[in-house]
Amino acid sequence: PVELAPQGNKSTSFMARMDQAQFLDIELGIGDLNTRDSRLVSDFLAELATDILQSEYGATEVTSINSWELGDGDMLLAPQGLRISGEQNTILFGLGSNVAVSSGGMFQADELAAQATIPENAQVGLHVHPSLLLGVTQRLMTEGHIERSYDDDGAANEDGFHQVTLMHMGLAEVGEDGISSTSALNTEFRIWRTGGGLCGFADVSSNLSAQVSDSQVVVDISDLRVTDGEGIGEFFSEASWLAGDFIDALTDQLSLTLNYSDFSVDGDGGMVVPQANALTLNGSGVSVYLDLTTVIQ
Repeated sequence: PVELAPQGNKSTSFMARMDQAQFLDIELGIGDLNTRDSRLVSDFLAELATDILQSEYGATEVTSINSWELGDGDMLLAPQGLRISGEQNTILFGLGSNVAVSSGGMFQADELAAQATIPENAQVGLHVHPSLLLGVTQRLMTEGHIERSYDDDGAANEDGFHQVTLMHMGLAEVGEDGISSTSALNTEFRIWRTGGGLCGFADVSSNLSAQVSDSQVVVDISDLRVTDGEGIGEFFSEASWLAGDFIDALTDQLSLTLNYSDFSVDGDGGMVVPQANALTLNGSGVSVYLDLTTVIQ
């Protein structure tokens, strides 16, 4: 048996419960023993080995998993809810968080079964729901890692007349051909004009994509398009904002979030650090597949 044991807010122990483990059978190859006697000896040795295992090893920490800290450090994601997938031969656990997400921001049972499958060339799979990405990004805006106020050209300016509200991340919009994109997340935000004698808003939709480059997840946003607007927002131009500070900050922070440099595993002789080698992105979120590399300290 294995379990997760929280060690405060910053670390979780992955435990092998040897105090609950038992030997089910020991096969012996002893000549001249009849089947009955061989069975009695095997049962005795299995019971003896179980007693030694439980008393000598007990609850043993296999490794500790550091919590994933984001932004100013007030947002935490820590392992919880351990599940064993015998068919896929994998261990699955969720990342519990204090980040506020929508009621639909959780994987369903059928999705969890799919998440337990890891490609042959990867050792770890990280699956992030769009609602968690949205909640994390909104918190990063509250903390100031992504500015809210901008000038007319999309440059960050605390005295600017444009304020940004991030509204949605989810399944990409269905195109004219009736096919929805499976390689991007639809990301929607509202740009408010709140000063300078003019007022109004523009709703902007875009596609968030991601790829792996040099073992790192790189996020990009493209195809900005105005979907609605009132007042001065009806005359909003997407061009300057696509190359502006808001998009740069948003993609940089999402890249940092998905690379989670603080989420590492302490091992003998060094720190075991995950490095991305593959990625998929669809309406269910972002799936990053990783190898574990030991960094000598």
